Amino acid sequence: MNKIDITKLVNFDTNLWADIKVIVGLGNPLPQYAETRHNAGAIVVSILADKLNLHFKRRNNYEIASGRIETADGEREVALVIPLTFMNNSGELFLPLMHFLHITPENILVIHDDLEKKVSTFGFKFAGSDRGHNGLRSIISAIGENFYRLRIGIGRPLPEVPVSNYVLEPFSDEELFCLEVFSNQFFNFLKGED
Repeated sequence: MNKIDITKLVNFDTNLWADIKVIVGLGNPLPQYAETRHNAGAIVVSILADKLNLHFKRRNNYEIASGRIETADGEREVALVIPLTFMNNSGELFLPLMHFLHITPENILVIHDDLEKKVSTFGFKFAGSDRGHNGLRSIISAIGENFYRLRIGIGRPLPEVPVSNYVLEPFSDEELFCLEVFSNQFFNFLKGED
């Protein structure tokens, strides 16, 4: 697999990472959903936590792992969050989370699956609509649209497969491998490494 150029993914704005204090990985909470396409965000955040040797603690309707990350510019605080709500209710945790951490929507990066992007492609943006994603719709309803998004491409299903079934199907081994490679590269980028 070719290395993904993370710097192009995020337009390499170093000030941007200074703004982001919380990374939220969307997904569904039950074990049967752990490796499904809809849990792409939660998978990435779990890998980041493992690489940072951080452990999640339950708080209300989310799990949070906080700690320091060594970067090229010194240490910085980071909080990783996985919702314990179902995808369509993801927004429920954001106001309590923002209050607890004393942050604004502009300090949040949400990692989520995206049907409109091809499998194993990734996109980054700030603000915008939900693009039909129910988890984003719930978040926008709770805090507005001014937060960062890291979109993980899962592609569209064949015409005969309902989207609601497709997003709840497990990733293939190859797709999971791509997600792990991306997570490792994203971790290195966060640390300021190539």
